[in-house]
Amino acid sequence: MKILLVMPTQYTRDAVPFKQNRAFFTSLVLPYMAALTPRGTDVEIRNDYVEEIQPSNQWDVVGITASTIHSVRGYEIAAGFREKGVTVVMGGFHPTLMPDEAKEHCDAVVAGEAEYVWGALLDDFRSGRLKPFYRAGRLHTLEGLPFPRFDLVPFRRYRYRALPVQTSRGCPYNCEYCSVTQFYGGTYRFRPVGVFVNPYILTPYPGTALFRRIEREGRLLHRDWRRFTAYQAVFNGGKLPPEKLEDQFWKLYARLYSPWNSFVRVFRRTTISLLSIREWIFHTLMFYNALIAWKYIRKKLPPYF
Repeated sequence: MKILLVMPTQYTRDAVPFKQNRAFFTSLVLPYMAALTPRGTDVEIRNDYVEEIQPSNQWDVVGITASTIHSVRGYEIAAGFREKGVTVVMGGFHPTLMPDEAKEHCDAVVAGEAEYVWGALLDDFRSGRLKPFYRAGRLHTLEGLPFPRFDLVPFRRYRYRALPVQTSRGCPYNCEYCSVTQFYGGTYRFRPVGVFVNPYILTPYPGTALFRRIEREGRLLHRDWRRFTAYQAVFNGGKLPPEKLEDQFWKLYARLYSPWNSFVRVFRRTTISLLSIREWIFHTLMFYNALIAWKYIRKKLPPYF
């Protein structure tokens, strides 16, 4: 069996897929899903941000992961493969929270965590008994998770050979704007500790209490998932019109990543003349990374992938 795992890109403001020559670093989801795939299976991964996705019938199954901002592009990719007669499976946050919508664009939907169902889904496919929906009956304990297949990652497509890790899942707070609890459950499940945080505009993701409340109040501006990017206003917030809110967001973001502020953050409390060569290289790379982010922000593009 040959399987292709795909992470779609998002759309730009001009409604074209956002592409980069190189992203900063690889994501975890595709290498991890490849590791969950049973041994003896021919599996490849594609990141639509930095690689071209050419639908063909050389694959038996194509798996597509999608958050809300990737969903429309994911549906487009799915349609291309299905036209070639390839079975398409979708999973991730958006298909989990909008399973009926996702099922209109694929052959099967994996809702929630994949550890307990991915192997069963592939067995069903082999025997011609593929079901429309798969959902695990329980959350994973996070014990004994396989090591991601980073050997499949084309690191020439990334600026840094950094290997991401997942340290925990779930959250007990169930904030109305957040989809984490809906996907990963309402309790913390821990692995070794680590944190990565990005600033964002408040976005009411489908399936969350915030989305339902804003829709009920008639403040949702549209259902164009391409624009649920965490940096575009998708609902009427009241005090500021959406256009003004976006403008203020980008001004704040540009100020945060300005060359001077980036320099101060990287080199503050540091006596440059006392840096070792290794420390100098590290600080310089951090500053260079911030400058690249600033370049994207000035164009109102996300400084991430």
